[in-house]
Amino acid sequence: MSFRSLPEFVRLSRMLSAGLFFLTGIVASRVSAASFPLRDMAFSDSLDLSSTWFFLEDPKDEGAEAGWYQNSWNRSSWRPVAVPGVWGKRPGQVTYPIYTGLGWYAKSFIIPRHWNQQVILVFLGAMHVADVWVNGRYAGVHRGGYTPFYFEITSLVKPGLRAEIVVRVDNRLSEETIPSRHLGWQSFGGLYREVYLLHRTPVYPEGISTRVSVPEKGPTLLTVEATMKNDTARNYRGVLSAQVKAETGLVVAREVSVSVKPGGALPVRLELPVEKPRLWSPEDPYLYTLNLGWKYGGWQVVSFPLGLREISLRQGFFYLNNQRLWLQGFGQHEEYPGAGPCLTESMREADLTLLKNVFHANTLRPGHYPNHPLLYELCDRLGIIVFSEIPSWQIKKVFAESEPAWRFWLKPQIEEMIATLRNHACVCFWGVANEQHGTPLYNEKATGLVRSLDSSRPVTIVFASAAELESTRLVDFLARNFHYGWYHSKSVYALRENLPLVLQAASGKPVWVAEQGALANPGRLDGGYGDQSRGSETYQDHVVRFGFQYAATASEHICGVSLWTLSDFHRDNTLCYHGLLEEKRQGKLLAYTAANLLRGDLRLFLCEDNALCPADGSWRVSLRYFNPRGLKASRLTATWKILRGITELARGVIAFDVDGHRQAEIGSVNFPASRTIPGVLHTFWVEVTDSQGEWIYTNSSPFDVGQPSRPGVLKVQTTASGRPVENAFVIFSGVRVPVYPSVGLLLPLPPGDYPLVVKAPNWPEVSRQVKITAGQLSPVEVDFGEKTETGWFLSPLKDVSAVTQAPPGKARVSAGGEFRVNFSLRRNFLFTR
Repeated sequence: MSFRSLPEFVRLSRMLSAGLFFLTGIVASRVSAASFPLRDMAFSDSLDLSSTWFFLEDPKDEGAEAGWYQNSWNRSSWRPVAVPGVWGKRPGQVTYPIYTGLGWYAKSFIIPRHWNQQVILVFLGAMHVADVWVNGRYAGVHRGGYTPFYFEITSLVKPGLRAEIVVRVDNRLSEETIPSRHLGWQSFGGLYREVYLLHRTPVYPEGISTRVSVPEKGPTLLTVEATMKNDTARNYRGVLSAQVKAETGLVVAREVSVSVKPGGALPVRLELPVEKPRLWSPEDPYLYTLNLGWKYGGWQVVSFPLGLREISLRQGFFYLNNQRLWLQGFGQHEEYPGAGPCLTESMREADLTLLKNVFHANTLRPGHYPNHPLLYELCDRLGIIVFSEIPSWQIKKVFAESEPAWRFWLKPQIEEMIATLRNHACVCFWGVANEQHGTPLYNEKATGLVRSLDSSRPVTIVFASAAELESTRLVDFLARNFHYGWYHSKSVYALRENLPLVLQAASGKPVWVAEQGALANPGRLDGGYGDQSRGSETYQDHVVRFGFQYAATASEHICGVSLWTLSDFHRDNTLCYHGLLEEKRQGKLLAYTAANLLRGDLRLFLCEDNALCPADGSWRVSLRYFNPRGLKASRLTATWKILRGITELARGVIAFDVDGHRQAEIGSVNFPASRTIPGVLHTFWVEVTDSQGEWIYTNSSPFDVGQPSRPGVLKVQTTASGRPVENAFVIFSGVRVPVYPSVGLLLPLPPGDYPLVVKAPNWPEVSRQVKITAGQLSPVEVDFGEKTETGWFLSPLKDVSAVTQAPPGKARVSAGGEFRVNFSLRRNFLFTR
């Protein structure tokens, strides 16, 4: 039998035990205040209760009836396990399937002798329901596997004496849990995050929250709010002071007098103007330190890093610090091979560095649930914008809109998410549900709660495709999952029919593509671009290649696109191949496409009518510049050609200017398919150069004629003495194709023999011959050799912002076949900065 609340426990459990059971060999380690990750929580000292606990599964759910929580219970059969860990499995040894059921944890330790004030027991995460006893007495229950929670246990422990904590964890999901039994990611279990014990004075600030206002002119204003608590039997009079410190020293300080009655609470507010601040952004994620101090016994301080930045939505656009910002990034579940959700700091940092430096992403959607607090600390430091949401994912209407769901599951998880993440600069959006349809009462209640707790961040609900467009009135911006060509339609081109519906319903609000992607079995290369080879790397590449470019250039009101997901993950104890990287972070074909589409201040996107054209018809592509920074440039040139293997079929040139808009069509190309061979992969290539002829960007669009082809894939990796080379490229039939560090070059080609010339600045070129076989990967590794006399050469991409404005040029066209070029500049929309 299971219980989920204190009354149920009282009815079912055996009551208090007078005896004490001593577990030997277990020591709680003392950590500094800086080591506890919830840095904006008031405490004076802490113990890390992680490392070794004792554990036993409870498959028959008999522990509560039997009294396993009692100090006197014989735990000689319980085995030592690691916390954090997935049940009894240590990080690095997590295997599948994951046990589903109940498990019990126990740990014994001595309360420090000088801890004579308040004692707080903190769990960073227990999946999904945790009942907690301290010295045989029930401390409480927590529901929700992804948010930190705590209990004050002052009355349950004594300074200098041994204390025993017993935790019963239940990871069973049902139709009446959040998340529910129907789950789109892996449900793990146990105490999979750290456990801490805190010592706190009875006078302290609670619910510390910060808000930043960045005006166009004048100082930036930091507002700090908190509730001053007095848990003593005497009046408290004192001062709460606030300091903002930079690396160079004190920036600004303010204080406010407080007077709190015994057992009372007093809201306090401080305003700190910061002159000429260094504002937090993905390009410059600078962090100040905020210190809050008060006196009780001695001087008490809460200190945490703080980025000064303001998020705003104006005129249908997303702004950061009054600068319009394009959001591009990935979704990613909290999982790593062998570690499950128990990632080390180095694992997390490796993924985030890959996301930021290799893929040039600035946005992360961490699954559909709050991750470990360390993730947000790293994103603060690295400059990655985070969308945070609770795991209300496809919950059925009957339960989602019930009072028990709101009281026990939904409301607490929203409150805990905001309470633990609201002072992170990286967290810029709140989400209350994902793909949860038919729950308008919950939607209204949840968005209202979020705004009452934090009005400084936009709130939204993520819906699939064009569903529930009437929800626009509840959200600050629209968030949509576009899996056209996978979940939402058979054809990737259905996006053209549905995106206008979303834009129309948005009524001028920004639209964020929260998910876009498809599944691809690693190494499966048996599909082309003109077929429905679902599950192949080529089909996944086709889905995202068209979807990303079309969505990004469809409207100025599209504020960003998030690809789903960065790497493969587990679901129902089996791998889900949604990633553009394999589980072990090896790149699929899409990894190269994503690295190319997300890179550069000026890009030229290609949106074809269809990747399969009739043998007696024509293939058409729209060329659209994409200008995420709103730059201006003139006399740019787009040189294009159509290749069948290395055979050139047509070529042309389009001259164009960029006038500060985010996107515009610069022309279109029609290619008559009757002039080529059916069943062979063709590729439309385009290179962009500036007015001086310097290279800016290369893009391509593969297509089939008459019938689907079966290409192979060329893979090129470049190094110098074993180290990745920056700015390497391949000359392929006269086209400059970048080779990116880590990702390399992944290029679909028809079978045949190909000559390659591989180049990199400051290195001699290398020539290679490679044979491409249908359905196979053909790897080429190029090592340029030893370090040159001039040293390593790091050359940034051309900065088109330095190109001066000039009248538009004219298109120059030559061809090896019949085709039409339309090179007049057409703005899609009239919005300007």
